[in-house]
Amino acid sequence: MALACGGPTKPPPESESNQPISPAKADDSVPRSHVSQTRTRLRLDVSPYGPSLVLLGSRPALVTADALHWLDGDGSLPVPLTSGEQGGMGGTSLTRWSAGVLRRFDPARAGWAVLGRMPRAPRLVVDAGDGVAWLRQNEPNAGVSLWALVGSEPRRVAAVSGDIGAMTLRDDRLFFVEELPGSSWRLGVVATSGDGPRYAEPVRGRTPAMLAVTSDVFYYDGPTLSVYRVSTDLKRTEQVGKDVICSPFAVAASIYCSQPGGLLELPLAGGPARVLVPSQGTVTAMLATDSQLFWLREAPRGGLAVESMSLSRSAAPR
Repeated sequence: MALACGGPTKPPPESESNQPISPAKADDSVPRSHVSQTRTRLRLDVSPYGPSLVLLGSRPALVTADALHWLDGDGSLPVPLTSGEQGGMGGTSLTRWSAGVLRRFDPARAGWAVLGRMPRAPRLVVDAGDGVAWLRQNEPNAGVSLWALVGSEPRRVAAVSGDIGAMTLRDDRLFFVEELPGSSWRLGVVATSGDGPRYAEPVRGRTPAMLAVTSDVFYYDGPTLSVYRVSTDLKRTEQVGKDVICSPFAVAASIYCSQPGGLLELPLAGGPARVLVPSQGTVTAMLATDSQLFWLREAPRGGLAVESMSLSRSAAPR
């Protein structure tokens, strides 16, 4: 899960076309009674650009700047994020920096726990499980560096000359996209133990806006309307989706894409997309488990809405 701390309001997801994929490129055979079985989990009078969908243990939640909203329907009240210690970077991560200290919000205790001291503010923080990593700007024209919290001490795990377009943490490995000269970029991975980064071959074109990591790494290439799957050792790359808009997206048992025609499902191994849900307007974030799909969208009368659907009957061939 990658979460920006502070910075400008996030723009709408990229969309190279206002037209949905054609019927020839999607399987429309899902029973209409199934695709209409969606559930509105939450509505808030808050902009949908900025809040994030997260999975805490097995519980899905929406994180806004000032509250944690559970989405599993058990009646839990929102958990306020109003401690003065959360200031500084702000944002909608449950890991935040202020006054030289990195803190994480513990929902069980409804309070902020100190993770470690960090004199300089991070540009971007990513967390997964107990792991935390961040991006830090070096001196002007000196590139950026990637850091991880080892115990309670920050450790620099890599320095790169280009900027970082996206990054995400999986177990003890930090995956990132490094921008290169000449309108190119490359995927990189580094262990938080500090063994040094490894890189895939450079790719020409626009930098991916997000990464998703399960047993492989996934990214969407907007200009070619393609979804790619890369092995976690960065040695194998394959196209698993083509002629499809897929931004934003989420990955679990399948790849789930948002595009103007609705929400689509792509098999992990590649194949035709099929429509799960008709047009949902502007979707700004998605979260998938093996049994549920959640998405955050603009509500028709303003604010945000979080919708969900069961995936138990929609498994695509792998």
